[in-house]
Amino acid sequence: MKVTVVGAGLVGLAVAWRLAQRGVSVVVVDERRAGAASRVGAGLLIPAGGRVSRHQLALKGRSAELYPHFIGELEEETGLDCQFRDVDTLTVALEPGAQNALSGMSGCLRGLGIEHELLDKQQCREREPGLGPEVGGGYLTADRSVNPEALLKALREACSSCSVEFLSEAAGAVSRSSVTLRSGGVVECDRVVVAAGAWIEELLKLPVYPVKGEVVLLEWSKPLVYHHLCVQRESLYLVPRGESTLVVGATEEEVGFDVASGWQRSLIERADRLVPGVGQLKILESRVGFRPKVGDGLPLLGEYQGVVVAGGHYRNGILLTPVTAELISAYLLEGEISKFMRPFLPDRDLRDRRTWGREKK
Repeated sequence: MKVTVVGAGLVGLAVAWRLAQRGVSVVVVDERRAGAASRVGAGLLIPAGGRVSRHQLALKGRSAELYPHFIGELEEETGLDCQFRDVDTLTVALEPGAQNALSGMSGCLRGLGIEHELLDKQQCREREPGLGPEVGGGYLTADRSVNPEALLKALREACSSCSVEFLSEAAGAVSRSSVTLRSGGVVECDRVVVAAGAWIEELLKLPVYPVKGEVVLLEWSKPLVYHHLCVQRESLYLVPRGESTLVVGATEEEVGFDVASGWQRSLIERADRLVPGVGQLKILESRVGFRPKVGDGLPLLGEYQGVVVAGGHYRNGILLTPVTAELISAYLLEGEISKFMRPFLPDRDLRDRRTWGREKK
């Protein structure tokens, strides 16, 4: 069997690796565009993060279960460290109204079966001494993280070791058994998987659109933060990466593929209010990336017009990488549509809910 995967992000490479491990001949087609979603991912592996449905929580939970073995196998095969770590997440609420917000969230977490520890202001500071005065309380959850850049490097190395072929070209059209390149060439195969992230809509009539995100990487000589630190009801997080880097993110805008970086100062100012001193750290880099989203915010997993789709993961692409590879490879090789995959088939109602560019539709 020969499969062509369009897209060399985390999801595309994981699918290619799993298929190649099982003897499939795999070609990965990707032009390496700037703006991959993993560039603005903190690498937090939080199954209950954001608004989740029962089916989505099950999918996230399954992927979280797969992660330790997935990483262990990948690191053993490549000899590379993906920086997979057990680190608690402290989610804080800001005054005024902190306690009401926390009580409501605690009830939601209990309903989802998520173990957590509710903390008052003083208990938050015992765990994170550097917190600013606006913090009114929080809750602690046991979570994990991975460095998405290290993970991407390891997946590419694993694919190469399994004889996956890479074509650094742009796909112009896809069908069940071929990929037409913009250069004019055609890659013939048995099946095609489209894992092109925010660019899926260029190849298939699926309303996948980009949600722009921006993060800032800062350098410190000594840590100011010891947990994954998130703010309740705000898209702000501070995540230590390695021994000397702090990732601050992340913005969210529906503005198309606008690569301009304009939120660096705002992110740093907000982070400095949360943890005074962050604003004095050295700026290493600002990054822009595009998260792939459909109207309901849920992934696209399965068959669509003869092509297999693995995309639309929005803010959960890093977390959902192992389970997506498991589900898509099982579908291609055995025809299995598991209970985890069925709610996310691409033939569901996918009305376009984007707030920009409607005149083009």
